Amino acid sequence: MSAIFAANSDWTLNIVDANSNAVLTTSGSGISMTYNWDGTGTGETNLPAGIYYYLISAETNGESDDAQIAGSGLSSDDVLESSELWAIAPDSDSPVPLALYPPGFDTNGFTIFSATPSQEIALYAPALPAQNSMTSSSGFSPAYSGGGSSAASQRAPNAPQRPPNNPIRGVGGTFGIAYDTYTANGTNGIGIGPLDNGLGLGLYIPMQGGPASATVTNPPLPPFKTQAADFISEMQLYGWQCGLNEADNQLSINQLEGSGTPFNNVELGVLMCHGTYGTGIDYAAGGCEQMYFPITSGASAQYLRMSQMNLGGSGTNGLKWFALFACNSLYQHNWNNMQSHGVYPYNSNLHLLMGFDSEGFTSINLLKYWAQYMLFGEHLFPGASPMTVKAAWFAAGQNAYIEANYDFGGDITLGVAGDSACQNDTLQNSSTPGGSWTYTSQVVWQ
Repeated sequence: MSAIFAANSDWTLNIVDANSNAVLTTSGSGISMTYNWDGTGTGETNLPAGIYYYLISAETNGESDDAQIAGSGLSSDDVLESSELWAIAPDSDSPVPLALYPPGFDTNGFTIFSATPSQEIALYAPALPAQNSMTSSSGFSPAYSGGGSSAASQRAPNAPQRPPNNPIRGVGGTFGIAYDTYTANGTNGIGIGPLDNGLGLGLYIPMQGGPASATVTNPPLPPFKTQAADFISEMQLYGWQCGLNEADNQLSINQLEGSGTPFNNVELGVLMCHGTYGTGIDYAAGGCEQMYFPITSGASAQYLRMSQMNLGGSGTNGLKWFALFACNSLYQHNWNNMQSHGVYPYNSNLHLLMGFDSEGFTSINLLKYWAQYMLFGEHLFPGASPMTVKAAWFAAGQNAYIEANYDFGGDITLGVAGDSACQNDTLQNSSTPGGSWTYTSQVVWQ
């Protein structure tokens, strides 16, 4: 961990864990600092394996800057040049003066640091691979356990590494997302025929009280593509790895049936599609009423019964949390009916299942906010704390739909079903399933 300051400064370095608890604090003074962390805490105490973060703060102390930047060939006169703010755009490796950008220009995602022109040249010519934060302003960056020595107030390293364009904060894991846009027929959507009720007598299941023999048209949902991209970007920003990303014909109904689904190989999964609930008994699924999801293959579709799902993966990287971004995906009456008939779309490894207890509408920010709230907190300001998976789902829905301010023509209600032992799961700390399953719903738009 390295930093070069605009002037001689008193600096403090804090290393914190995923819950923002300080595990090590050290300080010093100078025009620069380096610290090689050996992975231990205060007093060389052992720390559990994981991802930690470091925060460097500095304040000028008025002392002389009579030091030479090691290996750079710059004298103290160079160091005393006037410092200015520099900016690096996310798609660039070269700093430019921040003053070049007009007032009001959106610099979110930029790396901004203070340095003299000579220091800027020493730091970024040539630019090095992203790794550690070396800005004189405060900010979080990841710190990984490795060999090293204790802290030292040293002269600048020969070639300090540039910071990542966006700081990473969160405990890394794996996630997957799949979505169906129903666009194979353009703006006409994709129709799906009636579903046999399992008796083999040519009798069909009414969907949401409609005619049992009706063909249902599923309108296109192109916004799913952007919503999925934003969710992936947000999860990766906080250190999570995307293990599954499939759309339309890449997603087959066979992939969603049984315990062999690839979703069971990631820790957090999201499925985005149309959804409906039956208002008749499905004898092919234990004699219960349940939910159905039209999954396309080219320009046609067939229903995935919720009872065909077997969500949940064993081991550290197995599926723990799953969200069904679909209308009526957790319609409470039918969910309770499934439970009473012993029809479970999950196994003993799943912790929580998120969905809708009403009609749902595409929301550009719901999944994005859900990721933010689980990994950082509901409001992005210093001191924010990661929310539970369950609370983040409700808060994301509420904020996203209030922000959209559409006339949906009715209430929007989200639901969460899950093991009672896992109701307070966070992505950083979760409990082992072992209780009875419960159901909670919350109106997020009226």
